[in-house]
Amino acid sequence: MLRRGLLRFVFKGVPGTFWLIGIYTIINLVAYFGGNEPVDVINNDILFTLPLVKTSVPMMVGDTFVVLVLLSMALEAWRATRIHDRSGNDLMSLLAFAMAGVLLIVVPWYGTATFSFVVVAGAVDLMLDRVIGQAVARRDFGIGGAAGLYGHEHHSG
Repeated sequence: MLRRGLLRFVFKGVPGTFWLIGIYTIINLVAYFGGNEPVDVINNDILFTLPLVKTSVPMMVGDTFVVLVLLSMALEAWRATRIHDRSGNDLMSLLAFAMAGVLLIVVPWYGTATFSFVVVAGAVDLMLDRVIGQAVARRDFGIGGAAGLYGHEHHSG
């Protein structure tokens, strides 16, 4: 039972920004211990090639990471519409955003345009939690009605 609760917390309660920071850190550590400069690996190493009709597009490690950031934001938007099991999610999103911002500014490995997308994703996650989360809660609990959501009475018929 405790194991199920821990897994639920890790996958539902931990913001995607924390996961992205962890993945970026692993990429940097693998590059560093492999004898490479982490920033060069993010910007210059080809992870795979995407074949197109007449040509192919090389996907760098950083490009693939940006795609992962976008997928994470889609997941966070979906999670923002769920109101159960959200205890502490706003605070954790704020901490993840602050952590990403400090890493971007202070640590040279994180000072890349690729990692700046994580900071933007953290800010968007905060807004999603507040704006969408409050609208969903109002709708689900019937607080405010049409006047509360739109600022005027809604008359039908």
